[in-house]
Amino acid sequence: MKDPDEDQAAEVKRARTDGIFLPTDKWKESWDLIVLNLIIYSAVMVPYRICFNAPATGWLDKFEISLSLLFFVDVIFNFNTAYAEGDKWVVDRPSIALRYLQGWFWIDFPSCIPVGLIDSLFAGEQDELGMLRFLRLFRLLRLLKLLRLATIVAELEDRFDLNLCFLRIMQMLLALIFLAHILACFWFYMATIVGIDPDIVTWVSTYKDGYLLEEPPEAQYLASMYWALTTLTTVGYGDIVATNDVERSYAVFALLMGALVFGYMISSIASLVKALDRQGGLTEERMDEIKEYMRWRKLPRELMVRMRKYYENYYDTCTAFDEHAILGNLTPSMRLEVVEHILKDTIGKIPLFARTLDRQMQVDIFALCKPLFAVAKDIIYTRGDLPLGLYILMKGQAEAVSSMDGRSLYRVSHLKFFGTSVLTGRRYSATHRAITPCEMATIAADDLRKLFHSFSVEGKVLYQSLLRSHQQKETVRRVQMRMYVIGFQIEEASLLALPLHAVQQHEAHMARIERCGGRRKR
Repeated sequence: MKDPDEDQAAEVKRARTDGIFLPTDKWKESWDLIVLNLIIYSAVMVPYRICFNAPATGWLDKFEISLSLLFFVDVIFNFNTAYAEGDKWVVDRPSIALRYLQGWFWIDFPSCIPVGLIDSLFAGEQDELGMLRFLRLFRLLRLLKLLRLATIVAELEDRFDLNLCFLRIMQMLLALIFLAHILACFWFYMATIVGIDPDIVTWVSTYKDGYLLEEPPEAQYLASMYWALTTLTTVGYGDIVATNDVERSYAVFALLMGALVFGYMISSIASLVKALDRQGGLTEERMDEIKEYMRWRKLPRELMVRMRKYYENYYDTCTAFDEHAILGNLTPSMRLEVVEHILKDTIGKIPLFARTLDRQMQVDIFALCKPLFAVAKDIIYTRGDLPLGLYILMKGQAEAVSSMDGRSLYRVSHLKFFGTSVLTGRRYSATHRAITPCEMATIAADDLRKLFHSFSVEGKVLYQSLLRSHQQKETVRRVQMRMYVIGFQIEEASLLALPLHAVQQHEAHMARIERCGGRRKR
């Protein structure tokens, strides 16, 4: 049976020979980026050219005429660009054309009309003045291409791994500036409709004794932009005011538009700024909840300080997101990929996990692991406590200490297990404490038993490995205690480095020494 992925790859390859290409092709991504810049340029310059009657000159004139050709080329490309449907590419040209004709074609096509070229051909004919004015207004249809910005920006987010919140804030700010630009252009156009003349009362003729009447379009645009921004931000200095019904009607519209859009944008930008650090926001919310809880329970001040510091360190190293809920909604295959990526720098480095355990078992272990944090000199558990779980040391150093004099019996290093008494069901035989700040993962005893039951083969390998580690540490602990009784000292690191049978032989030897010492005393 043929692999569906191989069939899809072969179909795409055949389509490429027929002139169909994918939107993920490198050159197509670059072309989309160029089109994005051309759309932005047109959206800014077209209202300015029309409203201020400021035609392009020189090389800019040729460039703006060529925009129509470039947009026409983009339409041709879109008729030959495959689109995704589920996990597959649709490369059938009639299907592509039908989909394009039912959507973006009617927005893209008006941008292809070479209005600038037609305008330059009929510029000297007075009989065609009405048609020219209509054609110039027709160029405003290019603003419809702004509707494609959201689609193009969404593609750029995926391709270039952009910060989503930062990008949205920039979009909001640019949208606000663009709104002010449109309001400024048409504010001047309102005066143009009434008439730009010293004898006709407009805001242009009354502002500073009509000095704008003889100024170039750049100065007129600056004054219009000044009015638009003061109106949008509700400052309203009052030096530029509406002087006739046309201007007053437009000013009312601008005030309503400004009140709605500006208020919406400010609130959205505030929300997005807060969402820039979503992890920090969630952490702050959780910390506030913990502080309220401690006050409600009337905990002692010293305990409150320790508890607050614990959670501060905890959230500095652990995520505040509900990771299991996020991963739980993924397909099994995708969840496996995400978990493998998360584990590769943590418990995935443990040789036993990396070489022996099944991938699915690693995913299940990750789901069962609960993060735990301990500051330096914190007691993790005490000798005689019930074995509630197995611990994995992710960062830092911990040690088992004697219950008699508090001296170190042995140390637990990076990515090592401890608390293995959970395998035997006996109480912890030694107190464990953190030497340095420690990040740990713990698996509850009940969850560990279910894990061994679910994965019989890999579970047996994991159980035997952990049991050997437990027996070796217990033997080291007993040897250290015997040495303490007879006043003999040896480095625990050298004992842990020995095989289990060698440590047991050493224990038997120490027992003989202890017995001999006892007979001599008698």
